[in-house]
Amino acid sequence: MMRLWTKLAVSLGLILVFAFEAAGAFVFRSVEGAHLERFSRALAAQGELLAFHLAPYVARASGEREDFVLADIDNVLKNLSSLAGARVQVLGADGVILAASPPDFGAVGLRNTAPEAKSALAGMPASRRGIQEGLGRAELLAVPIEHDGATVGAVLLVASMEEMYADVGRIMRLYVASAALALGLAIGVAGLITRAIAAPVEALTRQAEAMMGGDFGVRVPVYGEDEIGRLARAFNTLADRLKDALDASDRERRRLASILTHMSEGVLAVDREGRLTAINPKAIRLLGLTGSAERWIGRPAEAAFGLAPEEAEGSLFSRPGTFLFDTPEGRTVRVTTSPVAEAGGTGAIVVLVDVTEDKRLEARQKAFVADVSHELKTPLTTIKSHVEALLDDPPPPEVQAKFLATVARETDRMIRLVGDLLFLARLEGEAAPLRRVPLSLERLVRGAAERFRPAFRQAGIALALEAAGADLWADGDWDMLDRVLDNVLSNALKFTPAGGRVTVTLGPADGGAAEIRVEDTGIGIPEEARERVFERFYRVDKARSRAHGGSGLGLSIAREIVERHGGTIRAEGRPGGGTAIVIRLPAVAKAGRAPEAGREASAWPG
Repeated sequence: MMRLWTKLAVSLGLILVFAFEAAGAFVFRSVEGAHLERFSRALAAQGELLAFHLAPYVARASGEREDFVLADIDNVLKNLSSLAGARVQVLGADGVILAASPPDFGAVGLRNTAPEAKSALAGMPASRRGIQEGLGRAELLAVPIEHDGATVGAVLLVASMEEMYADVGRIMRLYVASAALALGLAIGVAGLITRAIAAPVEALTRQAEAMMGGDFGVRVPVYGEDEIGRLARAFNTLADRLKDALDASDRERRRLASILTHMSEGVLAVDREGRLTAINPKAIRLLGLTGSAERWIGRPAEAAFGLAPEEAEGSLFSRPGTFLFDTPEGRTVRVTTSPVAEAGGTGAIVVLVDVTEDKRLEARQKAFVADVSHELKTPLTTIKSHVEALLDDPPPPEVQAKFLATVARETDRMIRLVGDLLFLARLEGEAAPLRRVPLSLERLVRGAAERFRPAFRQAGIALALEAAGADLWADGDWDMLDRVLDNVLSNALKFTPAGGRVTVTLGPADGGAAEIRVEDTGIGIPEEARERVFERFYRVDKARSRAHGGSGLGLSIAREIVERHGGTIRAEGRPGGGTAIVIRLPAVAKAGRAPEAGREASAWPG
């Protein structure tokens, strides 16, 4: 904030600055106008002189155009153009340039169509000021050449005004230097006078501001026994008394505020009327409130919880208890109330703990246990029934072999399930590190398709590969991405009927990504299930999936791997019309070269 004496000094200084600026502008305009007028008069006189001497020659040139006449015009220009100190062009009556100084052979013979030239050829002098290449600020003057009462041509002069403006600049610099010296002296004197007047008032202001900020150690110098002196002495006494009274309470307040601010739990204090007397930042965040703590102090506590007043006063704060509260943001908060007796009634301390993640983990754990139990129940039941049949009433050897094959198959299924669960757990816990290397996506996709080629052929399904990006590379773990393709191709093989077709497409996508699409003509996925197919154990057709021996974890594993590579995976399609699994991965350049899209296609009939 600007001081009083500074305001006075600056105000006076600004007045002086404005006065000097106005005077400077007037002086500049006057000097510039005088110089411009003198410059224009001199240029006009030079133009008239040239027109007078050139008139007889231009009149002859307009009729004859013989070389000796043009030579005479050049001689006149050579003798007189140095007096003009300008670029000169001599025009005939038709506007054709007869001569120029300095000599410009490229312009001689051309027609000058400038408005000023046309005006001069019509008998009216014309001029214009502007920027001219090579001359800077310049004035152009066109003067008619008259002979025997008729206009026989014109002379055009272009003269630079830079030297004139340099003279004006030297005059103005001298003026500015003088004005700055006078202005500095005036401001300095004004500052000394106003500072002596405003010093006592500023001292009182500083002490009042310090006291307002909690600093009571500042003392005001006492200047005499006048009104300002007595006011200064009263300020000093007031500061001493307030300092002693506030120090103790301030220490206690800071200690309590520090504790509340740094607590990991939300804390609210409610008075006997049910109004908030304290709330820490953690409580504001947990309850999804807006604004600072000061905004909520003094407001009814039920407003923070979105509850009716009678519900809050009757159950929340009248007796100790714990309950769960769901916030509008979807958090679950455990609320613990502890009533506190105070004069005239009972308040309460309310502690808030965010248990959202605990509930989410508990729900996921329950769902996981239920899913695993359900998945293991079927093979275990099958194994148990077959073993009991073998023990109770041993069938013929050929039947025993079938039973044992079923037991082995179900055992393998459980082993695969447990293996997939362990692998998925390692992925989610990041216990399976990625061995990233630059790899060719074309080789990756082609290799996976080659492995599945016999299986597709045996199932009577056509497998086609369209590699539209043979130069697409990714920074990734070969084995992990290979497993993704195995899972996706395995699903396509299981759910595409004989005579169907599976197409694997590789190509560039928007945003510098590479896209792998695996499209089949199988049973399709309903629209509402396309997001859920990547969940653990989710099956669109549970009976059909189990009949194929699937664990329900393949696409979950694929999604975890793709997302750890910074990519995305989604399902597209429509019921009865086939399914497309789309994988997008960030593409990288190989050997410092940007990925380029090519086109290659092959088809492998089943």
